[in-house]
Amino acid sequence: MTTRDRLAAALADRYRIERELGQGGMATVYLAEDLKHDRKVAVKVLKPELAAVLGAERFVVEIKTTAALSHPHILPLFDSGEADGFLFYVMPFVDGETIRDRLNRETQLGVDEAVRITTEIADALQYAHAHGVIHRDIKPENILLQGGRPMVADFGIALAVSAAAGGRMTETGLSLGTPHYMSPEQATAEKEITGRSDVYSLASVLYEMLAGEPPHMGNSAQQIIMKIITDRARPVTELRQSVPPYVAAALAKALEKLPADRFESAEEFSRALTNKGFATTTGATAYRAAGGANAGGRSGGALRTLAGVAIGAALTAAVMGLWPKPEQLVRRLVVDFDVFQGQVGGDSFRRFLPTRDGQHFVVTNPGGQLAVRSRDAEDFRTLAGTSGGYYPFESPDGRDIGFLLSSGSVGIVPLDGGPVRILADSGTGVWGATWSEDGYVYLSSNAPTNIGIVRVRAAGTAAGGTLEAITSVTGSGITGHIFPNALPDARGILFTVQSGTNPRDAMIAVTRPGTGEHRELIRGLSARYSTTGHLLVLTADGSLIAAPFDLDKLEVTGDPVPVLQGLVPPRAYGADGEFHLTDDGTLWYERGERAQDLQPVWVTRTGDETPVRRDWTGSIGPLAISPDGRRFAYSQVDGEQERLWVARTDGAGAPTMLEREGNINFRPSWSPDGRSLAWISNRAGGNAVFTRAVDGQATARALLPASVQSGVWEVAYPRSGPWVLFRVEGNASDIFAIRPGVDSVARSLRATPAVERQPALSPDGRWLAYVSNEDGTSNVYVRPFPNVDDAVWQVTTTGGLSPKWSRDGRELFYTSSSGVTDSRVNGHMMVAPVVAGEGFAWGTPRRLFAMAPYVDADNSFLWDISPSDGRFLMLRRLESGEQPKLVMVENFPTELRARLKR
Repeated sequence: MTTRDRLAAALADRYRIERELGQGGMATVYLAEDLKHDRKVAVKVLKPELAAVLGAERFVVEIKTTAALSHPHILPLFDSGEADGFLFYVMPFVDGETIRDRLNRETQLGVDEAVRITTEIADALQYAHAHGVIHRDIKPENILLQGGRPMVADFGIALAVSAAAGGRMTETGLSLGTPHYMSPEQATAEKEITGRSDVYSLASVLYEMLAGEPPHMGNSAQQIIMKIITDRARPVTELRQSVPPYVAAALAKALEKLPADRFESAEEFSRALTNKGFATTTGATAYRAAGGANAGGRSGGALRTLAGVAIGAALTAAVMGLWPKPEQLVRRLVVDFDVFQGQVGGDSFRRFLPTRDGQHFVVTNPGGQLAVRSRDAEDFRTLAGTSGGYYPFESPDGRDIGFLLSSGSVGIVPLDGGPVRILADSGTGVWGATWSEDGYVYLSSNAPTNIGIVRVRAAGTAAGGTLEAITSVTGSGITGHIFPNALPDARGILFTVQSGTNPRDAMIAVTRPGTGEHRELIRGLSARYSTTGHLLVLTADGSLIAAPFDLDKLEVTGDPVPVLQGLVPPRAYGADGEFHLTDDGTLWYERGERAQDLQPVWVTRTGDETPVRRDWTGSIGPLAISPDGRRFAYSQVDGEQERLWVARTDGAGAPTMLEREGNINFRPSWSPDGRSLAWISNRAGGNAVFTRAVDGQATARALLPASVQSGVWEVAYPRSGPWVLFRVEGNASDIFAIRPGVDSVARSLRATPAVERQPALSPDGRWLAYVSNEDGTSNVYVRPFPNVDDAVWQVTTTGGLSPKWSRDGRELFYTSSSGVTDSRVNGHMMVAPVVAGEGFAWGTPRRLFAMAPYVDADNSFLWDISPSDGRFLMLRRLESGEQPKLVMVENFPTELRARLKR
């Protein structure tokens, strides 16, 4: 059955579908007969991919705000709803043409007619704006002409779709097919859109009616958006000399880049278009800026040339800061992380670092190495020797990059490449680092106890530098000092005081090294100093605030002022806020949502997928299937807590919460008899392994001896006892084994400088599979157990994660990958037959299904196999929420000063 047939059947009781009228960016339009009122109507059906994101109830609620609009130049909304999965809305059928049809036929309209049409549309906009509705998608295709009278269609539909999507779709996404009429604030995906955006779009339509083309042209949507952001439109009189000066002046003012420089209302724009005495100063100024020198003395032509290049070069220039920079001109650019060619990893604390001079960009790539891109280079280059590195930070002279390792080491590598040297190797620096102009690297220490901020001299080449304590963790409920940031001229060190488990309780503090004292300044998660004399502070809700700061007294001297919203807020203390301010005044920040809902699904070996239950979604973490295959355990984040749950694998009944103590409970593993679970919890302070019966009757107890209980991040019950495998992160990431109730000391299986994770013991207890990055990339290895030093076999060579044995031990499953990006493996579920014999041997691996829709990681198991080995319990990523984007704001201090004066 075709889409039209399905729609006709679904609406048969109300409308008779006759034929398709056309398709747009968001909807397909059908001519239909309204059976109740005996009239022709236009039924607009949202594209399936759009409807899948929205949901019927939310869309219908949002679209009701437009149904109340009643104006001679607004096409009314008759009906809306959902039918057989289709989201639709109904408007009158206008037997005429759109302005687009008219322009396609005539190219240009008469000046008087174009102005009349514009003023009538402006009247409709003024009416809607007064009722709190902004169109957001004014373009020739949405303006119908009935007997010469303009009627604005789809009024508020873009707003309804955007609101119903819950912010998961940028304005650019709503108008990708026709970006010519977007305002600059829509092009940069600002969340606050006012009526002045509609004024800009209407002016763009008038410009085309007069000049025969929109204000900005290009070979692609991206080129056009770049021009909207960076370029001024040519004066309309250059393309059509008959346009009166007052009309040209009004048009120039309505097309200003900054909303505040445009007309305050559509009504003001309308009056200016018909006022022959309208002052031409604004227009003349705009013309000179467009045709001659701009504010910074750079030619407008140079800007247009840059904006007209291919999108790859344009985005490269944008990210690396290559375009000409008019002095004091504030500009924004929103960039997908795709521009980094997949080089940005998804799970690191600090994902990107622009160097202070704006010449380089450093990232932690999916392979767990540092990569850098210079302004004169096309590609990223990996910094050798940085495997396992994260949280890059820069030396004061810009020549070196420091970084942290999961082992707790602190490394230094030349920005241009060279030998890596280790400054400290004592389990420190896990929660951030900074390099001060006094010659010290300041770290957040968590070993041997939370002693606060420490420092180590950056000079020298010997490992194991002497650590000096700078602050002490004191006060009720204070659990750590994290995310240090050096102030200019070595005046002091900013850091975050961690309190309890809720990031909203965090405070920004400052210390002057050598005093042993610190002072709390303002509530927030992380802070940077701005040369305007302010602290920029990221709050737990994703807002950026600015507070006046005395750099000499190290004091906040006034109330904070909101500056920006929509930054990616850290979900917990373990992730620093992604924003940076470079020496040239460019602000870089990440906007969007990292956390995404996941849904447990069954996937067969051939890739056929079935949800366990369609209503089970959320921030679901590592999972494990019980030995009998009837239940599975998983963790789920609820606010600031991660709790442990048990559910039936057939989806029946409600899940049962097994553990709620502490704010971390995750990475479950079933005992061989299926009666109890082991998992990682911080209920007693640091991470440790706890166990309890699944029936929930007994209380949780520590599984491992106290001597080896702390610092555990992964636990695995083999299917046949008596061993328990676990992973400890401290000076390194190492794998151990112990027999609970038998051994008081754990046996070291893999304790090397490499990162070793995801241990899995074969069902017969003979072979240990695990993941190691000893060759620079995470790969799957197998060793004999328990005598792991007797032999080693490298199963994968180009990347592999999550090894799991079949129940009979005759197959080894794993995921192939060249890396993990945002928890998405760019590879396949693989299976290798295990060849029986005295030694370990395996046959040719084969692909089962693509891993792209599912999540995986190199530090825990995010999927499991059913007892039959015939299907896999996976976590499917649901594309909900606005995906993180990188925002660059040039000359941000100018904007900051302007905001602080309001």
